[in-house]
Amino acid sequence: MRFIKLNIVSVVLLTFFAANFISAQDSLITDSGGKTVPAAFLKKISVILNQVPVKEAIHEIAKKGNFLLNYNESVLPLNCKITYEADKLPALFILKKILNDYKIDVIVSKGGKVVLVKAVVSQNTIREEKYTISGFLSDASSGEALIGTNVFTDDFTFGNSSNAYGYYSLTLPKGEYRLRFSFIGYENKEALISLNKNIRLDISLSQIPIVYDTVKVVSKVYAENKTTELGTVRLTPTMLNTIPILLGERDILRSLHLLPGVTNSREGDAGLYVRGGNADHNLILLDEAPIYNAFHTFGFFSVFNSDAIKNIKLIKGSAPPKYGGRLSSIIDIQMNEGNKKEINGVAGIGLIFSRLTLEGPFIKDKGSFLISGRRTYLDVFKLLSSDSNIDKTRFYFYDYNLKANYIAGPKDRIYLSGYFGRDVIGFGKEFEISWGNKTGTFRWNHIFDDKLFSNTSFVFSQFDYSTYVDETKSNSYDPFYDPTPEKIELISKINDFTFKEDIQYFHDSRNVFNFGGNYINHSFLPGKISSRGNVNFDFTIGDRNAHEIGIYASHEYQYSTKLKLNYGLRYNLFFVNGPADVFDIDDIEEDLDVEFHGDESKVYGGLAPRFSALYELDNETSLKFGYSRNYQFIHMVSNTNSGTPLDFWQPSSNKIKPQSADQISLGYFKNMTDYEFSAEAYYKKMDNLIDFKDGANIILQNYFESELAFGEGWSYGIELMLKKNIGRFSGWIGYSLSKSMRQFDAINNGNAYPSKFDRTHDFSIVANYELSEHWKVSANWVFASGYNTTIPLGKYKVDEFVVKSYSERNAYRTPDYHRFDLSITYETSGGSVWNLTLYNAYARNNVYTMLFRENERNRQMTEAVKYSLFGIVPSISYTMKF
Repeated sequence: MRFIKLNIVSVVLLTFFAANFISAQDSLITDSGGKTVPAAFLKKISVILNQVPVKEAIHEIAKKGNFLLNYNESVLPLNCKITYEADKLPALFILKKILNDYKIDVIVSKGGKVVLVKAVVSQNTIREEKYTISGFLSDASSGEALIGTNVFTDDFTFGNSSNAYGYYSLTLPKGEYRLRFSFIGYENKEALISLNKNIRLDISLSQIPIVYDTVKVVSKVYAENKTTELGTVRLTPTMLNTIPILLGERDILRSLHLLPGVTNSREGDAGLYVRGGNADHNLILLDEAPIYNAFHTFGFFSVFNSDAIKNIKLIKGSAPPKYGGRLSSIIDIQMNEGNKKEINGVAGIGLIFSRLTLEGPFIKDKGSFLISGRRTYLDVFKLLSSDSNIDKTRFYFYDYNLKANYIAGPKDRIYLSGYFGRDVIGFGKEFEISWGNKTGTFRWNHIFDDKLFSNTSFVFSQFDYSTYVDETKSNSYDPFYDPTPEKIELISKINDFTFKEDIQYFHDSRNVFNFGGNYINHSFLPGKISSRGNVNFDFTIGDRNAHEIGIYASHEYQYSTKLKLNYGLRYNLFFVNGPADVFDIDDIEEDLDVEFHGDESKVYGGLAPRFSALYELDNETSLKFGYSRNYQFIHMVSNTNSGTPLDFWQPSSNKIKPQSADQISLGYFKNMTDYEFSAEAYYKKMDNLIDFKDGANIILQNYFESELAFGEGWSYGIELMLKKNIGRFSGWIGYSLSKSMRQFDAINNGNAYPSKFDRTHDFSIVANYELSEHWKVSANWVFASGYNTTIPLGKYKVDEFVVKSYSERNAYRTPDYHRFDLSITYETSGGSVWNLTLYNAYARNNVYTMLFRENERNRQMTEAVKYSLFGIVPSISYTMKF
């Protein structure tokens, strides 16, 4: 009985002792032989050694750690002195770290003694003395993967970031390391590691309020000053939720307008024009699926529901070679995976949308789901009207996001996601126009070994629109009444089926390789018109199939402690084919302007090199340089500025050549205690750009390429940004000074002219302030040069017809644009949020469009009338978490 009591007391004392000397991470500390170190040798101590002889230093550590040393003095480099500083680290960890450079092993014997012996080093041992630590990084409360989390040693000698799935891998020389894991908005975490074998270490980080000072700048120093990325911005919904937005809705794409280098066309347009490029020059990906029309209601809102989004990455500069197919930017958006710990949800109601998101585990800690939806309810208000015409109207749009993921094992993860969205505008049975996107993505992550990670994807994407008109006569008293219906339907569609394989090989701490490829099957139906009634016909425009193949390889190389290189090459192959256009015409006017063509086949290809370099001036300051070439094989044909559904996509063909762009950029980056500053300059040259000829007509034009003009463009500028992420006051100031030009032989008499998206000045201030735990105030102010347009300069008569004389293309600039938005947020103790927003708070009448009309008093005079879209727009929304 006494023996049992003694053992119980021993266990209790040992548990208490271990709790005071060892943490969960300390279990990774071993002796030089790989044996787990007893807790008695892991007492945390602090030492400051300044040119202290080795023998004196190791005895000071042993004394503070309460253990004795056994060694032969011939083992020690007695003439060497040590300089080292540590605060509250395990004693044996410190001992191993300072002796590692002298090739001295620290062994804990079976009798519980610490023995120092000379390490046996052979040529084979030297080659093999590198080991890998790898794993997944996730949110502690939800299990969501943390993308771009910084993983580095405490001296910044080695490090990198987690990939798009939260996986990291570091291969380091054998030794003692204190690894730091950091992500903005999360607590920093450390792990003490004796690296003498390959280690799998999954880490969970906990969220903390961003106003806390514990989110230290050390993570930002590594993120901004240790990567070769240029023109790259990462945003999370947490950051976006503080920005006042039109009608209180958190719009991801509209928020990007507040960043330097990203402009919109005009008030109310959510389209993106990056560094002088066109709207279709941006590759927008949602869980790797391309989104071809990212807007609702003719450009006022984007299709992305922020409740379902985890991460947004905007690349304006030199994109990695795994991306291809667009000239200006990559907008890589990833959906939430779903909470693996517990079921929770978010519900909200505003002036435009109601929304609901539900997520949770279907197998705790292994599998989760996400269901998110939002819908407008403007059509509900028609029930309050007695007007029969209003009652016939239909106007609504919706977005649904679905996702599921499953951890199939320590080396395999499976993801399945989808998006469905649509707009509908109609009036009774007489008229309806609708458009929308559908996407589906299946992804499989597999870890072949600690260094080799692969992602295999199967992706489907579709955008379509349709217009339906019923012109059936309804007056039976008309003697010429014809009961035969007149119904016309227009359909346009693009389908993509994609297979992708992306592989990362983490060779060691200085070398990371990426390689892979993708195949896309494009199916284009620019237009199909059907008529039923007195005139019956089916008319198909430009029905084609195309195949796009891309293969790539890149290498990130840490040449020295100051110089890092990232270079790669992408090869693109594109071929298009299509049968002769088919017309089933029962009755058609003979003078209809239609051209015919037969089978078509064309092949294009090209090499797209990418290069970027980082040079550290010091630990806080770096210079970066980048160059990239991009090809674009599919093109959006549009004669509007607002991203309407009437825009359609067309492949390269015998007449339409692929667009290409070369961009060089140079950046200066500085991280201070609480601030980040960056300055980037760029020059971009674009070839084979597409625009419409003056007076072009594409209505019912089968071979409409004859109405297109081809030319070149160039843009250049400088972008400045000062950002503060930490503290009760946060935000950024951004400014860009830029120029964007076009030149087409068939336009403007061959003279160069400014593009529609040229903005000389673009300035934005975003500020957020935490008044208290519950109250927050946010504001932004934007200023931009007006947009360019073409205006009539005069008119004259020709054979009794009035003909207008116009200025050169885009020769007139509308007045400057500026706007102030204000937002006040109150968060209850239960997590519910009330938000009041004033959009355009000082009611600036910014120009939306300009119309030219005859003066009422003098018919000989033409006057310009400027129209504004919004005055001050107040809104209120409520969000509930459960």
